[in-house]
Amino acid sequence: SILLDFYGHGSSPYPDEFDQLSPEILLMQVRDAICRVGWENDKIVFAAISLGASIGLRYAESFPGSVERFLLLAPSGLKEPFMLNLANLGSVMAKAGVRIGKTMRHIGLGAALKAPPIFRGLAHMNLIKSTPHYDVPQDLGHVTGIPFTVLLGQLDFIHTPQASKWCEAGDKPNNRTIVKNLESHVTMCLRPTRFRLEELVGAWHSKDFELEGKQLSPPSASHRHGYHTPYPSLVSQSGTEKDCKETRRSRVSMYNRRGGGRSSSDTDVMSNNDEDGGDDGTDHQKPKQTPTRVRVRARL
Repeated sequence: SILLDFYGHGSSPYPDEFDQLSPEILLMQVRDAICRVGWENDKIVFAAISLGASIGLRYAESFPGSVERFLLLAPSGLKEPFMLNLANLGSVMAKAGVRIGKTMRHIGLGAALKAPPIFRGLAHMNLIKSTPHYDVPQDLGHVTGIPFTVLLGQLDFIHTPQASKWCEAGDKPNNRTIVKNLESHVTMCLRPTRFRLEELVGAWHSKDFELEGKQLSPPSASHRHGYHTPYPSLVSQSGTEKDCKETRRSRVSMYNRRGGGRSSSDTDVMSNNDEDGGDDGTDHQKPKQTPTRVRVRARL
């Protein structure tokens, strides 16, 4: 599997201009990483947190038939019904900040914007100015037939737990929406390993996949050699193999991730995957060890 650091996050760099960091750039970055490991013609399981959920939903729209399942934690992508919601207020502030930055650059004060704290702040404002929906089609019609597993925070006041809407998305009979009691957006995003997502077998594999008594295979040798994800202005949106080969290689770190537990008080809003087990997690089939991941850190 691939763990990708978005531009402006983790060990990946920022683009040259603050207003170049956008959901569209992240979407192209994801596509480039996928075709880099040779998966451009395969269906993938897209697991994402917060903003990453919107990128995943837009990826499914841009590349139909490329996503097999979604596993989303504290997802964005849906409009918030209340104007005073924190995400809506953040969008208003971010748009104002970006407008000020562009004005300063226009009147010749662009050098001041290069100071790292100012540049990074403006770049992230530009990224989140379309929060909370990030231009995701609100009818979610483009993901019809794709099973969803969604974990929501009961106290999430940024991307509120709109469980009913997520239940109706994708492949409704096989969707599962879980509301984590007493969890906020921040607590879910800071320590996602506590939820032991690797134990949600039905979220990663189809119903007829038999995991019991089998060990998940690590990525093949070709997947272990990660590629540099260049600034996406150099990459065609077509995501072809030829486009991918023209980009530069990067360093890749491989590591295993451990998880935490699931509370028995969590609310399972809708579940039709009986083999996933009960809310206490005791019926989940757990692999003997966490499968190896590949983390791609972009370098300019």
